[in-house]
Parts: sequence; C-alpha cells; structure tokens
Amino acid sequence: MRLIADGVVDREGVPGLAGRLGYSTRQIERLLVAGVGAGPLSLARAQRAQAARVLIETTELPMTDLAFAAGFASVRQFNDSVRAIFAQSPSDLRLRARGREESTAVLAPSRRLRRWYCACPSGPRCAPTTFSGTWPPPPCPA
Repeated sequence: MRLIADGVVDREGVPGLAGRLGYSTRQIERLLVAGVGAGPLSLARAQRAQAARVLIETTELPMTDLAFAAGFASVRQFNDSVRAIFAQSPSDLRLRARGREESTAVLAPSRRLRRWYCACPSGPRCAPTTFSGTWPPPPCPA
C-alpha cells in the first residue's frame, strides 16, 4: 500500500510494483482484491482522486492545473475519476467546500402581484386588474 501511495503504480505500472515486491502481477492483483477489495490500478486512481480532492478544496488552482498536479494524465481522466469516486463533479466539490450549493440551488418563482392591462376592444376604458402571476390572466372585467 505504501508503494502505491508513493506513486509506483503511476510511474512503473503494476509490473513495476510486482517486481519490487517479488510477486507476479496476477498475485499482486489477487492479494489486493482479497485484502482491500480493489486492485492496484483502482487504488492508485483513488489515491490520485483523493489528492485532487484536497487540492480542489484547499486551493484556487484552475481545474486543468489541478488535474495534472494530482497526477492525472488528462483532464478527461481527472473529471471521470472524480465523478466516479465522489459522485460529484470537481466544480461541485469546490462549491461545496466553500459552503455554497449554487449548482443545486432552485430558484423560487416570484409570487408578486403584477399589473395586467386588458387588450380588449374597449381600450383604455378597461381598468387594469391585478393578478397573482398565474397564466392565463383573469378574464376581462369589462
């Protein structure tokens, strides 16, 4: 686990990790899945995503720079991994860290009373009426 956290899988791949430990690639897979529940590539991806989350929540780096600083090879891989692991987009994680939920905010419709002017043939003689904003407006009072 320490070698995965140090980035051996990212730099040398699973064969490099297996070679350092003196096991076969398949044996490393089996041991990690049995002991931790995930293979070495999944653990390395989760490690990068966790590093990215810390950067997202604590820095103002642009997402592109942040993706490469966390060890991702591309911004697409970064977005896909963060969404898969945290079930949120990187931007949503940053907003949540700031205490705002702007991406999930629902705008409540205004219920103010509005003046409505009738367009009936009687023209200006028809008095304006007030309605609550529902459509269609009330029938002409004339």
